[in-house]
Amino acid sequence: MSLSVAAAASSSQAPATYRYDVFISFRGEDTRKGFLSHLQVALRQNQIQTFRDDDGMDKGGLIWDELLHAIRNSNLFLVIFSENYASSRWCLKELVEIMERKNNKNVVIPVFYGIEPTHVRKQSGSYRRAFDKHERSSEDRCHVQQWRTALTHAANLSGITFDDHRDDEAKLISEIVKAILAHCLKNKCFIDGLNRPFICNTNYTRVESLMRLKMEKVLVIGIWGMGGIGKSTIAEALFNNYSFQYEGSCFLSNSRELGKPCLSDICSRLLSQLLNQDLHNTNIGVLDSRTQSKLKKKRVLIVLDDVVDSPIATDLVPGLRTCLCSGSIVILTTRDRSVLTSGGVEQIHEIKQMSNGDSYKLFSQYAFSDPHPKAGYGELTARVIDYANGIPLALKILGSFLRGKSVAEWDSALKKLRKYPNADIQKVLRLSYDALDDVERNILLDVACFFHGHEMEETTRILNSCDFFGDIGIKSLLDKSLISISSLGKYKYIKMHSLIQKMCWKIIHEESSENRDQQTRLWNAEEVCNIFQHKRDIHGIESMIVDMNQITIDPCLILIALRKMPKLRLLALRGDINIDLERNRVHLEDFQLPNDLRYIEWDKCPLNFVPSICWPQKLVQLSMRHSNVQKLWDTVQNLPSLEFIDLFGCKRLIECPNLAGATNLKIISLSRCESLQDVHPSIFSLRKIEQLKVSYCTSLKRLCSDYCSPSLRALWATGCSNLEEFSIPIITEHSKIQLYLESPTLSEVPSTIVHLKDVEWFGFNISYSLQKLPQNFTSRISLMDPIKHEDDTCIMLSRIFSTPAFLSLKEVSSRLTSEPPKKHYSWFGFHNCTKLDDDAYEAVLKDLKFRIELVANNDGYPHNEANNNDTEDNEEIVIKGCGIRWMHVHVNHDGEISPDATDDEGYESHDVESRRKENQKKSEFTSWFQRLLLLCCKANTEEEI
Repeated sequence: MSLSVAAAASSSQAPATYRYDVFISFRGEDTRKGFLSHLQVALRQNQIQTFRDDDGMDKGGLIWDELLHAIRNSNLFLVIFSENYASSRWCLKELVEIMERKNNKNVVIPVFYGIEPTHVRKQSGSYRRAFDKHERSSEDRCHVQQWRTALTHAANLSGITFDDHRDDEAKLISEIVKAILAHCLKNKCFIDGLNRPFICNTNYTRVESLMRLKMEKVLVIGIWGMGGIGKSTIAEALFNNYSFQYEGSCFLSNSRELGKPCLSDICSRLLSQLLNQDLHNTNIGVLDSRTQSKLKKKRVLIVLDDVVDSPIATDLVPGLRTCLCSGSIVILTTRDRSVLTSGGVEQIHEIKQMSNGDSYKLFSQYAFSDPHPKAGYGELTARVIDYANGIPLALKILGSFLRGKSVAEWDSALKKLRKYPNADIQKVLRLSYDALDDVERNILLDVACFFHGHEMEETTRILNSCDFFGDIGIKSLLDKSLISISSLGKYKYIKMHSLIQKMCWKIIHEESSENRDQQTRLWNAEEVCNIFQHKRDIHGIESMIVDMNQITIDPCLILIALRKMPKLRLLALRGDINIDLERNRVHLEDFQLPNDLRYIEWDKCPLNFVPSICWPQKLVQLSMRHSNVQKLWDTVQNLPSLEFIDLFGCKRLIECPNLAGATNLKIISLSRCESLQDVHPSIFSLRKIEQLKVSYCTSLKRLCSDYCSPSLRALWATGCSNLEEFSIPIITEHSKIQLYLESPTLSEVPSTIVHLKDVEWFGFNISYSLQKLPQNFTSRISLMDPIKHEDDTCIMLSRIFSTPAFLSLKEVSSRLTSEPPKKHYSWFGFHNCTKLDDDAYEAVLKDLKFRIELVANNDGYPHNEANNNDTEDNEEIVIKGCGIRWMHVHVNHDGEISPDATDDEGYESHDVESRRKENQKKSEFTSWFQRLLLLCCKANTEEEI
């Protein structure tokens, strides 16, 4: 006789490989009326669905082939040996098949129900009598030895023994259920009453690890993440796998809806399930002594699913901490992190997006009932995975929808998704949007249509200027999992999941339809063209991104139409703008910027001069990188809100604008403005100026001013090849300032800075004038070799390094060229190396050579700090010990270090003379580096003496 326990769970290794979790083999006449019926109830209480032939095999309820199929599609086997088990040829045939599966590493749990294991092992007692009959039967005789072997092997396994005269049957059932669930948990074969696949990944295991701890208090765990990311599924899996270990358990699903009744109703439902009694109008803070006593004696597991901002978190959870037994666990799932923090939740786990591998498995289970895509559907499946972007809800919905459809239908459905998001997915995501207030909704829509991928500080600054209270608004959206933050170095960027972004776009289109086709935000080039071509109402547009490389209309139409957008706050004109300046000169005279603009991004602007306009007084940020502009304005502009102006790479800019009217300006970037000869002195008088960047302004000859604002915190003037004069009066209040003056024509440290102390970072040329710097001038210094001085660089450094300013250094870095960073360059950083001796010198060279060989053979650990195409061959070699902590060098294919690599990848020089010069250059560099180390060692040794 048999009983199959159905499940449709899956694991990260082999999801949904088996149709059944457990197959139970038993003798019906021994167990059905008592023990088995109780076991079935216990399995049902633990969300384990059972399949049973109530009438038995003798009435033909199942044929052998079906039974065999069930055995072969089961993961775990429970064999209940009873008094008359061996008398059934069906039970013995099942056992043979089960033990064959045991050889395939399936788990077999024997239960000796009222029978001694030795009787089963040696076929004695009632088993001997049963086999006497089998041996006399001509039909059974040929199977006897096979049956005996199976019984012996099964009885030798570790199992559960039950004496029906002395033991408690209820304890036996509890022990069996625990054993089954423990094996399911161990093998990641999770039982799921909803009959759906489940992928066990780090999202699950991180929370599961807490469930296994022995706690001396009530543990409250928060599971937090965006809608559809799998919070409820993980909570269900945890509940199904661990609830049997507790004296009481309760899973309150959809607490979002439960939050609508009063708290006493929710509390009554919860306590009624935990105590198995009918309770009404119960207040968790005022419980009678009898109820409190019962709760204090029971370890319980509680799941409150999909909790919103309600008294569930702020009142119910603190009450549960007080009244529950130590070792109890309360799990809350929510989309809003602030709900958990307000409830004092100690352990908060954010659910991350599924990996591509897990996404393929989950989707394939729904679409193909297999962990892998069906032949011919690989590319289509990849498109679905890309669309879902790690969200289980989307994978499940799309998998179920596409199941059984043809390749053509798949392709058509996926094309439709580009324009029309799936309604079921949108319905779930929309709940989070509906819970926002009006200001938070505006911020969310701005991020979806404009600020996705922007730097967080910049975005907050702009949103604050729009009276959207950006700091608290962004924090709220982060808590509600509607946006996220990614970090790159010290910078943080705002990100939004693609499905949430599509939801926001749909909301904007819906609002537009309800408001006479007046759209508030534009981001799609096709839509932009359609609106301007058909002369639709643009009065209400608040933000607009235009990709000039994709539009099919005259760009002048857009520029001239800006004056008709009084509500425009955010503007980005991207790509190359093709404008015939002469032909459109008359039209451009009508160009006017709306005064409500806070942000302008017009990189690669083709205009030589922005027409004489009144710039928006509310403007906070202006970016015109790589533009043709020669000057921005003739007269001082009143820009009291402007905080950041970026003119990076404007190679034709010859005149720095007078910025006296930008009283709140904090950052100005003029780097790589190659035609710029002077910086307007008004910049240094701005009371809030923090950063000035003029690096690689190759025509810049002077940086002069009679005054310097105390607010200045950083000045970059690296690579200004014609900079001859620096006379900015840096005052002592400028402690912690960063000064980068590595320009080859500056031969003397400026007198206006030698009095400073505690400079955060100082960059300058290798020069004897560095000896004038006082002790504690700076803790970090970068040196550049302009290769114009007469003395050997190593000798100069050995003398400089022994002066007071260098004895207090924590970090020294050096570049061997004044040119802008190119594809290949060398850069050295020496950290805490002021006490190197001769032995250390030898050890450093030996270690350096070894590590260079590792890098050259791709066995080491090269590291590209810049992480961009311009510096792809910068290698970092870590040298531990001896005072040198790390350094940057260029390593060629021969394992040699060199100051610069002039040949591109794949280049082979056929010029013998060129190759000889190159080898000589590398040899000289290696010698230079060795002498540098030796001289530094000797200098520091002498200093110690």
